[in-house]
Amino acid sequence: MYKYLLLSLILFVGTGVQAGWFEPTGVAPENNVDLPIQWTKGAGDDMYRLTGKVGIGTGAPNALLHIKSVTGANAEIDIQSGSKAHWGIYQDETTEQLRLWNGDNRLVVTKDGNVGIGTANPGAKLEVVGDFIRTIPRWAGYSNDPKDDGILIGRTITFTKKVANTGIRVMWSDNFRALGTNVACTWEILFNGVSCSNPGALRFDKFAGDTYSNRHDPTTVFGTCFGLPVGTVMITTRVGTTPGYVSTDCYTGWTGGALTTIEAEEVR
Repeated sequence: MYKYLLLSLILFVGTGVQAGWFEPTGVAPENNVDLPIQWTKGAGDDMYRLTGKVGIGTGAPNALLHIKSVTGANAEIDIQSGSKAHWGIYQDETTEQLRLWNGDNRLVVTKDGNVGIGTANPGAKLEVVGDFIRTIPRWAGYSNDPKDDGILIGRTITFTKKVANTGIRVMWSDNFRALGTNVACTWEILFNGVSCSNPGALRFDKFAGDTYSNRHDPTTVFGTCFGLPVGTVMITTRVGTTPGYVSTDCYTGWTGGALTTIEAEEVR
């Protein structure tokens, strides 16, 4: 009677221990396999775990998740919500590009770091084939300013500079007039209230030879200023007499309704 009871208890305890599995924390005894533990799901679908890292197709994962394909195939991760078409992220084995796919390659990153949208062979750090819309700081208006000297009305941009070793390129499209005999006016783009120091002042001069040259000429001025600090940069414009000339009758804009535009962008 006691022998049957003892045997039943051993079988019960043994069954209970076998049903509850715990990951080993030390060196396995005798000839058993030590960590890492390998789970197998059919040929070619091996999954491995190594010190907190998971490998699919590789027994030596070098990151928290490492996916490796067999030769002749691409390593890919698919993401799908419900019945919608899935997105794929994969490395093309032939080109070594990283690609984002949804019905077609939507974005590629080459091994040289070039990014392509709408093209699989970007020839620059960013190449876009198709429509491309960007937003840049802009001031635009129908503003006339008859002053001969000082900061102009409107024509101001509050710019946020992101990187230290870049410049701010400014495009200014306006109407300019200098009136008088052998006189000249200067229009200048200022940064935080002062002239650009690198490479130098961004200015435009207009000369008038006689009082009959009352021309309001549309002109577009471009210039890039470097050495500006990171953060908020106030871009303003001013007019004055060109150095070396006497006081001049200057005019900025045109009463006929010509649009004035100033745009700025950060460039290298």
